Parts: sequence; C-alpha cells; structure tokens
Amino acid sequence: MVVAERLIRSNPDSSIIILESSPSKTALDKEEYAIWALLNVWARYASYSSQIPVVELDYATDYFIRNGNSLRKAQSYYLRGSVNQELKRGRSASWFEDLHKGCLEADKCKDYRLASLLYQHYGSQLNDRKWYDDGLNAMLKSLHYAEMAKDTNIIVKDLINISHCHISMGNVQEGMEYARKSYDIAKESRSSDAVSRTLSAISFCYSLQQQYDSALLYSRNSVNLQEELYRKGDRKDPVRYDAIAEAWKNLNNADSCIFYSMKDYGSSSVITRLNAIQHLYDCYSSLKINKDSSLKYLTEYKDLSALKEENDENSKIIQDNSLIDKQLENKRELSVIITNIVAVLIIFAVIGIFVYIYHMRIKRWQRRMEKIESELHIKAIQDSDIVNRMTDKIIDSNNIIRSLRLKPHYLDDDNWNEIETTVNDAYNNYCNNLRNSGFTSNNVHVAILMRLRFSTADSATILGISPASYTKAKQRLKGKIPT
Repeated sequence: MVVAERLIRSNPDSSIIILESSPSKTALDKEEYAIWALLNVWARYASYSSQIPVVELDYATDYFIRNGNSLRKAQSYYLRGSVNQELKRGRSASWFEDLHKGCLEADKCKDYRLASLLYQHYGSQLNDRKWYDDGLNAMLKSLHYAEMAKDTNIIVKDLINISHCHISMGNVQEGMEYARKSYDIAKESRSSDAVSRTLSAISFCYSLQQQYDSALLYSRNSVNLQEELYRKGDRKDPVRYDAIAEAWKNLNNADSCIFYSMKDYGSSSVITRLNAIQHLYDCYSSLKINKDSSLKYLTEYKDLSALKEENDENSKIIQDNSLIDKQLENKRELSVIITNIVAVLIIFAVIGIFVYIYHMRIKRWQRRMEKIESELHIKAIQDSDIVNRMTDKIIDSNNIIRSLRLKPHYLDDDNWNEIETTVNDAYNNYCNNLRNSGFTSNNVHVAILMRLRFSTADSATILGISPASYTKAKQRLKGKIPT
C-alpha cells in the first residue's frame, strides 16, 4: 500500500492495479482496511473513474476523522468533500464544511500539494458564494502551498482564481495581470488544459475592458482547446461556454450568444447554469426582443438564485461554528449508547410522532405560503402589463414619435424638446435624470432612441449620422445608462 500511495498523484491507474492485487481484505485489521479503502477511493477519483465506491469512502473517512493524524484527517476531508460534491451526494453545505475542516488539518502537516488543493477547492466554494475577500485569502494561501510543492498546474489554477476574485471586487486591471501571468506559466508548462483555462480568464478581462473583439478571439481559442481535450478524455470537467457567450452578447450578436448559452443551460454546475440563464435573458430582453422568453428566463434565474442563496447561508452558519467537530463526535457516541437502551428508544418514538405532526403542519403552512406567493406573482405581472400599456399610450400620443415610427426623418432641437417632455412623463423623468448624471444632449438623444427601441438604421436617420457612428455611440453608452 505504500507504493500505491506514492503513485496516486503521478500514476493513479497503477495505484488501482496494485490495490486490486492486494491480499484478501478480510485479512486486514480495521486501520489497514481503512487505509486500503482511502487509497482505492483516492486513486479512482484521481484517474477520473466513473465508479467510485462510496461505501469505502464513508468507511475510510469516518475512521480517520475519528482516529487519524492530521495528514489522514486532511486527506479524508478532502476526499469526502470533493467526491461527494462531484457525485452530488448530500448538501453543498456539508461539502463546504469538509473542505474548511480539511484546510485546518492541512496547516498542521507538510503535504503542501494536498494543502494547496484543499485551499483551492475551499476558495472556489467561497467565490461561488460571492465571499470574495475570504476567497482571495484562501486562493493566496493555496498559491503559497502550490509554490512550495512546485506544482505548475495548481499554480495556474490559483492564479486564474485570484484573477476572478480581483475582477469580482472591481479590480479589473489586477485581474488581467494575474490572468496574463497564469497564461505565461501555462504556456511554459505546455499543458493544453491549463492554457484553455487561462484563455477564458483573459477573455473575461477583455470583455470588462470593452475590448470585445479580443475577448471573442481568446474565448474561441479556449473553447476549441476545451472541446478537443474533452473529446480525447484529457479533461474531466465539461466544456464551459460562458466566456464566448459573453463575448457574442457584447458584440450584439444575439443568435451566437443564445447558441453557446444553451450549451451551458443544462450544466450540473449552478454557477455555470446561472450565467447561461443570465445571457439568455439579456439576449431576449435587450437584443432579440421576446417578452415571453425573457420572462421565462428571468423567473428561472430568480428561482435558481434563491435556491443557491439558501445553500450559501447554510454554509455560512457551518463555517462560523468552530465547535462542530466536537458536537458531531459527541452525537455519534450518544447515538451508540441510545441504540442499546429500550426505554430511550420508546421516548424517541414518541418524540418522532410529535415531530411528524409538527412537520405536517409546517408542510401545510408552506403550501399556503406557496399559493399566496403564486397569486402575488401573477398580480405583479398583471400590474406590470398595465404600467407597460399606460407607458405605451403616453409614448404613442406624441405625434412626432408616431411619425418617426412611420417614416424616420432628421429632428431639430424643438422636436427633441417635445420628445424629451413625453419621455420624461412616460419614464419618470428619464431624460432629466440622464442630464443630471452628466449626459450631453447627443447622448440623451441616443439613449432615448435606445429606450424607444428604434432600429440602428432608423436611429441613424433621425440623428443625421451613419449607422456605424450610431452603433459606436450606443456601445459607449452601454453600462452607463442608469436602469
């Protein structure tokens, strides 16, 4: 088993062969069997095997978490958190808890690569929950351990994750620097998987810097590499298309954005699916106007976000509870004693009946609340439709706007003043708010045409400029117009 453990990181398939050729498992004592089971699970997880024995996982991790040293505990928490997350076993809060505890144990031993992996996975969980300050600290610690272990692949992933942290906190320039650094290291290592990840990170940075052509170039190269690696079986994770979808959206190409977003729509990753739904909603609400589709994806986004926030809150409670290890151990010991006492079993049966009755009451209350929420949601949609109809009526009452929709023509200042008055009435002082924000008259006119959904050609005619000039003016204003 010593040889099998030594080969897990460099050649996990060989470790599996050695472990399968071991003597009869019945000849092993409890600790020896726990070691064998832990290594067998680890080797299969490292080799991307689809058959991971969960019974052996549970036995080995439970044994070493109770009886092992810091190294075995760190290994157990890492495997239990990572494997259960991959297999979607249990709750996300439990995966988060295991990775957090594993980090604490890894700090006590000298397995730098294991410590780096634990902090990397833990940092990713923090980032997914939008706790970017804590996530950045975890990623920096992972990078420190990865550099001590001299593991290039982990270093590259850490730099990418640090880049994402800085971007999420608004530090786009620092994010780009870390992304570039990860790309240089990935190229030196000649790892296609690492290069594909860095290309995607750089693409996001270019999108935030509004260099959309560069973003599309890097995202397309990233997707091509990912697809090639996935076909060959050299990439474990599914291909992610969010970067290229984002690039196409920013270039106002709704069809291409929808095409790539649908590839991520069925992802098992909540974050990836949320990004896909966000892109689909943006396309159908802003680029390819379709109220039914935009409402569908808006509802899906809210439902999925609410579920994610609930899981994140559970994880936060677990993170803050520093005494949870002792409580769980005491609970297990108490359960063993209780199972041998008949009188206590009777008490538990009575308690169980009361809990069941209480649970049924809670369910009835939840059903009533769901019915009320559904009714309120329908009413909100109806109210929104009434407001939209009233707004359209105000806009359509303006003779100039009506004439522009029939036959676009150049407008003078007097006509613009009349249109601004109508738009202010319809959209709650929309034009005045833009001017108070420092917008020039030309910018306000462009914003009005965007709000009234005139086509690029019609807008250019009304402003007396070329369609290309109008497109550039519109792109400059995107993101600056208050909602």
